[in-house]
Amino acid sequence: MTTTTTIYQGFDSDSFRLSPPATSIHTTPSTVTIQALPKSDYWRNPASPGEKADNRHTGAFYAVPVDGDKSFEAGVWIQGKWAAQYDQGCLMVVADDSDGKDSSWIKTGVEVDDGKEWIGGVVASHWSDWSIAPAPKNTSQLSEDPYWLFIRIVRRGPTVQVFRLYSREPFKVEDTSPDLVMIREVKGFDHHAAASSHDQWRVGVMVCGPKSEVGTEATFKDIYVKYL
Repeated sequence: MTTTTTIYQGFDSDSFRLSPPATSIHTTPSTVTIQALPKSDYWRNPASPGEKADNRHTGAFYAVPVDGDKSFEAGVWIQGKWAAQYDQGCLMVVADDSDGKDSSWIKTGVEVDDGKEWIGGVVASHWSDWSIAPAPKNTSQLSEDPYWLFIRIVRRGPTVQVFRLYSREPFKVEDTSPDLVMIREVKGFDHHAAASSHDQWRVGVMVCGPKSEVGTEATFKDIYVKYL
């Protein structure tokens, strides 16, 4: 029989840490609203002919530590005040507890491109690749009657899977079996650091807007993290 251990439920744990700073952050036991700094981003790009290397990690990342030797599952509901190109609110995993630019990471959630909402995801392990798919529902708090987007990340050894779900109102997904849709599978995540044991990873929420002049704002609700 498989057992799971929930280690974080909601945003009231003292283990949450914001890095780097944000314009503002407001928390309740179940919800956090973060306004990122203007023109902030998480992105990595290798140098290539005609293109400079780029390695940005200025998005507001509010996260807790997890044991990198263990498989885990994390989920959260997302809405935001999306207004500028590339505005985004994500669930994020960083395979390193330092703030170093060379960490492997995955971010996935809402992203705005060409004035439309998309389900976006970036895997930086070691370089970045970006994937997007049309968002079937609207999650912008600047519109009438927005939906909530639920994102779940499941890490089992070197394989990471990403799932999504939409709902008018958040509900407790952790103990139910809703019709989640898998949108990404990553093999060999953080393979270059797999030999080191007892790594401390970070899991949490991230908001940024590389084109936003005022700083993108997102609201996250009912986060949970559990070992599998």
